[in-house]
Amino acid sequence: LAAVLFYTLLYTLFLKRRSPYGTIPGGIPGAIPVLIGYSAVAGSVGMDGIILFLVMILWQPPHFWTLALAHKEEYRNAGVPVLPVALGEPYTKILLFLYAVSLLPATLALWAFGYCSETFAWLSFVLWCFFLLSCYRNVVSRRRYRRAFCASILYIMGVLLAVIVDVATRTV
Repeated sequence: LAAVLFYTLLYTLFLKRRSPYGTIPGGIPGAIPVLIGYSAVAGSVGMDGIILFLVMILWQPPHFWTLALAHKEEYRNAGVPVLPVALGEPYTKILLFLYAVSLLPATLALWAFGYCSETFAWLSFVLWCFFLLSCYRNVVSRRRYRRAFCASILYIMGVLLAVIVDVATRTV
């Protein structure tokens, strides 16, 4: 309920049409299901659940900004001040890349705090390298935003699947 209210009231009715930075707090309702699922399984939210929540929050801006770059004119025509419309493509690309870079330490925190194995860490690193390279090649230099968007989906699916497999094989 909190996620729905946050998304509907705060993001959609207030932030989306008023701030180019609305995507950042708007990612919170998208990450809340991680906490809900975690607490449903574990009975409470632990540090590993909070780390996964953080990963989801950091992942959502670059994921969305690739679409915002691809559909900049549509957002402009609709009067939605997404980052590329309000502050320009160069600024958006810098923030997108910084968020993409920040995903590695956040994801590796699961390994650093002992929640996942070294195999998970290496797999996450490889997935991150693929995502970062895709962001650089497709967003920064070639303007193929949909490819970077797809790479973001592959990254988060790969990391979440790696967490599931890693935890399942460690507890068996």
